[in-house]
Amino acid sequence: MKIRIAVPNAPIFKPFFEELENSIYKDSIDIVYVSEMKAAEMLNARTVDLSLLTPVAYSSIYKTLDLRILPTVALAARGYSELYNLSLKQGLKSINSIYFPQRGSYAEIISLIVLSERYELEPEKVVADKLDEKSIDAFFSYYGEDTGNFTIDLTEDWLDTFEFMLPIAFWVVPSEFKDLEILDLVNSIKEKDLQMIETVDEITDNQNYEPRQGEIQWQFDDEFEKALEETLDLLFYRFLIPELIDVKVFGRDYEKGSDDEL
Repeated sequence: MKIRIAVPNAPIFKPFFEELENSIYKDSIDIVYVSEMKAAEMLNARTVDLSLLTPVAYSSIYKTLDLRILPTVALAARGYSELYNLSLKQGLKSINSIYFPQRGSYAEIISLIVLSERYELEPEKVVADKLDEKSIDAFFSYYGEDTGNFTIDLTEDWLDTFEFMLPIAFWVVPSEFKDLEILDLVNSIKEKDLQMIETVDEITDNQNYEPRQGEIQWQFDDEFEKALEETLDLLFYRFLIPELIDVKVFGRDYEKGSDDEL
């Protein structure tokens, strides 16, 4: 029986399944590319066995499905990363419009939090069509591509503002899924040379300041788990998710009365 997998279709998630065609499990996998929230909805509906979820997507089905996070390949950024970029017109006192390539995405939510918390900017309108750059005050991009002259590295500002790294995505299964082989499967389809910690150095011609440096983390560990808990708390207290969410990890015992119960 094939393992059915849902993954978000934004480019930032591609390293999670880059080696799908070379995996020994390739003939045992059906993979679908959907929106971030659809990946959660499909897991909730049991039309897939495994989904790659963002924290917001994870929280969206928390009440209706007992979930477990696989302690394996995951994505987080610690400071400067070039993963999430927001280009703004210089000298803005307000933002009338801001463009995101995928409306309702985790990237959009994080961007709006950073703008509010760090810059006291509240966009009046969020759009899904970039139109003419002159007609919008800010636009989002991945990987530092097509950025403007004044660009915010959002994961750097996140760390500076909240003092913990930004968790972005992780693999999730329903609690009844017990097959340990799933850990080998997700490790076999990740990008071949993916390192647990990837150092990111800024490349710049500006001689007036030291180039920035940060890290991208590709592994679920204790720090990731703690940052995810703090991020979910933050999202709740900003009324962006409906309730406080527990982080439950695959392989741990959460039965009532267990010493490991959260």
